[in-house]
Amino acid sequence: MRIGINGTCLWHETKTGVEWYVVSLLENLKNLPASHEHQFFVYYPARLGQGDLEWQKTFPANWHFVGISWWLKYLWTQLALPRQLKKDQIDLLFVPAHVIPALYRGKAVMTVHDLAFKYFTNAYSAKELKYQDWAVKSAIKKGADFLVPSETTKNDLIKFYQLAPERIHLAYHGFKAQPFVADLSQWAETRKKHGIAEKYFLTVGRVENKKNNLNMIRAFEVFKKQSGGENYQLLFIGKPGFGFERIKEAADKSLYKADIKFLGYLPTMELNSLMAGARVFLFPSLYEGFGFPILEAMSVGVPVITSNYGVMAEIARDGALLVDPSDVLEMANAMKNLAFDEALRQKLISQSKLIYPQYTWQNSAEKTMAAFLKIMS
Repeated sequence: MRIGINGTCLWHETKTGVEWYVVSLLENLKNLPASHEHQFFVYYPARLGQGDLEWQKTFPANWHFVGISWWLKYLWTQLALPRQLKKDQIDLLFVPAHVIPALYRGKAVMTVHDLAFKYFTNAYSAKELKYQDWAVKSAIKKGADFLVPSETTKNDLIKFYQLAPERIHLAYHGFKAQPFVADLSQWAETRKKHGIAEKYFLTVGRVENKKNNLNMIRAFEVFKKQSGGENYQLLFIGKPGFGFERIKEAADKSLYKADIKFLGYLPTMELNSLMAGARVFLFPSLYEGFGFPILEAMSVGVPVITSNYGVMAEIARDGALLVDPSDVLEMANAMKNLAFDEALRQKLISQSKLIYPQYTWQNSAEKTMAAFLKIMS
């Protein structure tokens, strides 16, 4: 089998979640015995340069990195790529982070990471909403299959597009625990630098409506009142997102505004030390495609509070306190329980140690390869 992969995102200078998904997946796909029987072609626009040649050299001889020349800045995916796919006699096109070319006529599989645009329309421009919807609809019309990182996204595809379940293939994302080691050697220095107390609730991710940050602030206020002003802080780590101004205004008006801190984007070392030193990790998000921060907190032995539905509950299972993200009082009570009930804390930490190791990139690669073979059978 000759498998083509749109690898354009690998050439992005700044890599975020989707780009690292593709990097990690390909690194593990190349090591699978089942992959050695097939030829892989990773395509990218030649104008972007050759990319990381040292990284490419780690791939075996059945992997080919192909730069496709195109004289226009736009339409590379729609015109240049399908022409090369036909030339290379590709049997299956894998699109991990983009769209399937309209002119491509062969079998294809596309990763849909989430359908957040269906739930948070205000966070997207009208043009982006149409594009996201068109990308899925056009793939369905072309008869493509879909890879998803959760049962939640699978159910959303069925709900919004009436997609047949047999065309959807589940491959949970992997998780590298190594960067998130429980190393507190820099903890005191990082706290001093940012004026952080010894006890704090931590949340990581864009500060935006989708993350439910307003209700975190409200729950924190209830917690402070119930605990008699206990010396706890609430820390937000992440860049501002849609709705940040309203969230920041709520914090500024709070009686406990001195204990609510927005730290923005932090270097990896500082992020890791604050994660490892957190008393509780808060992640009562309204919607996620996967939920890496839950696993990151679990990997360093920090108890988690997250939402009782969607991918959050799917990933966390019995390794976290699950709450209704719209119920401020329930969230505040969960915060109080995990702040002061040591037996409960240890129970969750112990259970979480059984959960996060199950999410590996090798497992993700195996499920992905199995999907390729099934589609072509």
